[in-house]
Amino acid sequence: MLALPRHISRMLNDVMDDDIFYWPVSTLQNRNWLSTLNSDIQMPSCQDGKFRVNFDVQNFDPNSVQVKLDGNNLQVQAKHEKKGDGHYEYREFVRHVTVPNNVEADQLKCKMDKDGVLRFEAPLKQIEQKESRERNIPIEMVNRNKPAVEQQKEAKK
Repeated sequence: MLALPRHISRMLNDVMDDDIFYWPVSTLQNRNWLSTLNSDIQMPSCQDGKFRVNFDVQNFDPNSVQVKLDGNNLQVQAKHEKKGDGHYEYREFVRHVTVPNNVEADQLKCKMDKDGVLRFEAPLKQIEQKESRERNIPIEMVNRNKPAVEQQKEAKK
């Protein structure tokens, strides 16, 4: 997750809103790029008995997206590289998410929709609740004074 310190973010916003600053024509369409910096990230959620997390990878070819689960670390990577007449374009997407221990990681599924959103989903582990069976527990008496008659019988033996 890319996060800029607050003062740097403010400085960039000031520069981008400055009417005196001259921008190349190719960047004018993306004057609001700072506000969309983290729009491809959704925080993981565990609701309705399922673990879910989504990533927006619409700017990448689906064949270039790689997904790997290493222990409880979910890794998503994608690269885009384009070379042209004096033009070079490079994009890279890398995200790591820790999958909680209460998730059935072996049942994690990944789907990509037509809008380029990568959706992960897995069920949460069911907590076994043992049935409470009622039973009586007998009490064993120990170190109890024996009646005098029994003590005499044991002494004769």
